[in-house]
Amino acid sequence: MLRRVALDAACGECRWMYAAERRHGAAASGRRGRRGRGAFARRTFTASNQSSSAYTCVDIDESSPHVDSYALRRCCAALRVRCFYEFVKEPGGGDASDGDACARLAWWNDRITSETTRATSFARAGMRDVRTFAALEDVAEDEEDAYYAGEAREDHEHPVDVAALRRWSSTTSFPDVADLGTRVRVIGTLDVHMGRSLPGESLVGIRPVTPSANDDGAEFNPIHIVSPPRAYAFNVCVSPESRGIGVAEALLNAAKAHVAAKGARVLYVHCERDNAAAKSAYEKAGFSIEVEESDADADALAHTPRILLFCDLP
Repeated sequence: MLRRVALDAACGECRWMYAAERRHGAAASGRRGRRGRGAFARRTFTASNQSSSAYTCVDIDESSPHVDSYALRRCCAALRVRCFYEFVKEPGGGDASDGDACARLAWWNDRITSETTRATSFARAGMRDVRTFAALEDVAEDEEDAYYAGEAREDHEHPVDVAALRRWSSTTSFPDVADLGTRVRVIGTLDVHMGRSLPGESLVGIRPVTPSANDDGAEFNPIHIVSPPRAYAFNVCVSPESRGIGVAEALLNAAKAHVAAKGARVLYVHCERDNAAAKSAYEKAGFSIEVEESDADADALAHTPRILLFCDLP
């Protein structure tokens, strides 16, 4: 079930801050179905913040029924829920009420289930070649309680959210993946889709440019007209405690290596236009802006203006 892949050596230590876009409710732009088949790939990177001293990047088999794959998909789901969604209380409910706590826990259960079992939705959206990448760090038994019940965390997150993260964000480790302890936590994740466009996104890439059949010396491939060799990274998120140590860049480099091996010549990623931190992070990871969505187009689609960035692959 597990195999190793080589990642770009340039994705070691990194000092830029990555800020995941926070999206509300289920209408998350760029979050659509996916289906993937694969194994775990790993590489360890040195970190320098209050998170653990090292993390490992793995490639997850999204459609596998194997318990290890399911456990990691669930951990990734918990991080996406934390970064991309926000619980909305029923009118009249208070933060301290039993009813609010029960509703919040039910909301977590529903979101985790939906995010963990999304392969069917991805297939319906025509996304049949999607991979999930995750960054893992060791969870020591004597540190786990402090991590999930620390005063700083309790000050910023609801107790039910803390309990949900404790339950779903970590899992037992795997003997096939070296350098990991008995328990690991997902601190970052992203998905990557091979295809002409990303369902749900109005901005579509134009690279690579398909040569005309009349171009002298150009290698014309008619299949590329229907299915150009491009890929899209989406659902990029890093836990707040682990930002600024290169987790997002390591995941993006893993995605680049994967799609390049499958024949892609460019990797795209979408970002909200006003999210300066995310925009800067992508640019430092080798991405450049291809197009910006106008205010008029964004208003017509009832979402915030977005930009499309690209990274040419070797």
